[in-house]
Amino acid sequence: MLLSHCTINFHCLLPNTLHLLAVSVWIGTLSVVAWFTYDWNETRRFFRWFSVVATLAVIVIIGSGFMLMAAIVPEYVQSWLLSYGQLLVMKHLLFVPLLVFGFHHFLLGVSKAEFENKSRLITSFRIESLIALHVFAISALMTEQTPPHEVAQTLQTGRISVFMRLFIGDHVNIGAIHLLHLE
Repeated sequence: MLLSHCTINFHCLLPNTLHLLAVSVWIGTLSVVAWFTYDWNETRRFFRWFSVVATLAVIVIIGSGFMLMAAIVPEYVQSWLLSYGQLLVMKHLLFVPLLVFGFHHFLLGVSKAEFENKSRLITSFRIESLIALHVFAISALMTEQTPPHEVAQTLQTGRISVFMRLFIGDHVNIGAIHLLHLE
């Protein structure tokens, strides 16, 4: 389902489409090269175009991600009380090593040095694709959670995540609203 947790309108359709397309281009290409390349002689040529494509894809992912967060999770920090918000934080934290690997690969692509150890490069691509697979798994889990369009309202009908209850208990103050989760 392309629209995931957004209401059906143009403001969600466009960022969702761009997000999915950019991730598919970046991680899809990377994964195919990482797992299905055996005799790779054209590394320089590949890096010349893929560095540009991947950089544009990351820019689109970040931009569309902010647009989606504005629509789905306007109260980002408060959403950490819910499973959806915690999964979103995990997804963002896993995005950091993806950016580090991507930046490393970008630097390799713009450098003039030849690639002496292509198997090490392929291993690096494989690690990046496996991290991306974990991001996809977290995204799949997020589709099964209630999105926190308004955290206070969501907590009236939903539960505080188990992890957060370990730290703060069942009583939550959000602004002037005091919510008590009744079990």
